[in-house]
Amino acid sequence: MEKTLNKLTRSFTSQMEALRKYRNPRKQKVTVQHVNANEDG
Repeated sequence: MEKTLNKLTRSFTSQMEALRKYRNPRKQKVTVQHVNANEDG
């Protein structure tokens, strides 16, 4: 019984997380910077 309850709880949690991600997709922002270094700096 306890094993089944744990399995159902994990399943519910993962489904809620998937639903949250589906409803509120986060946009990923990638910033690329080029840095030049010389011996004087």
